Amino acid sequence: AADGAIVDALASWDSAARFRQPAGSTDALPGPWAQAWPVDGSVTRLSASTYRVAARAVDIEDTSLTAWSAGVLYVDLPRFASPAALIAHGDIRVDGSLAVLPADSASAAVCDAPPGWSGGILAAPGYAVPAGATVDPRAADDSTYAVFGGVTRADLASRADLALAGGSVVSAPVGNVTHAAGDLELTGGNGSGLLLVDGALRLSGSVVFRGVVVVAGGVTVANGTLSLAGQMRSAGGAAAVAVNTPAAMELRFDPCVIRDVEWHAGRVKLADFGSPPPRF
Repeated sequence: AADGAIVDALASWDSAARFRQPAGSTDALPGPWAQAWPVDGSVTRLSASTYRVAARAVDIEDTSLTAWSAGVLYVDLPRFASPAALIAHGDIRVDGSLAVLPADSASAAVCDAPPGWSGGILAAPGYAVPAGATVDPRAADDSTYAVFGGVTRADLASRADLALAGGSVVSAPVGNVTHAAGDLELTGGNGSGLLLVDGALRLSGSVVFRGVVVVAGGVTVANGTLSLAGQMRSAGGAAAVAVNTPAAMELRFDPCVIRDVEWHAGRVKLADFGSPPPRF
């Protein structure tokens, strides 16, 4: 029963609750449990991404340490720590309007904004960019758009809870991870989460998005609007971002939104101790 509770903890892991659990603290291990035996357990946060989970069947007489099943879990997290609302490898052409709003200072303090964050635009050298953008070679590095703290784009795509075919025309998606296997057009709506687009992203309506957007083929805002809280990365070459008249784009770097995306796109795993699992 206790071993089953550990498996259930993996299957029903609550990223939002665990992300906000203070390091060193212990919470009750939540259910529901698949097995019939009642279970008592706890989850202790050991570090930024590791937890000790322990459980036992509560109606057995043995209360010694050997009656417990326990293991160490870790969360395989992507990281989107680059300190900007927009990171682009290519031209950023604005024929409409582009507004970069200041990041909320409370959010930056609570959710550990990276040192030196500006909340603005990070652009690759040698391209057309708006006034005030920071030119940085990191924006020209392919890994900026393909590897996120050790988690690859391909791995994140495999975690998608919403998969869209190339050429899809939809309203803004809501989910932990959305993967479009080609070009994508958003016609409007409120979206959230991590959006991975293998082709070009086109916005033809009024789109509000809270999360992280990573685009391989460039972003065009055409006769619509985009209000983004979080971060956008576009590796579109000569057409990384195009905001066309009378379209508008509003960007806000939000560390708490980004952190939520990282945790909800993470995958919890049991640390490999060999077989059998350790007893505490």
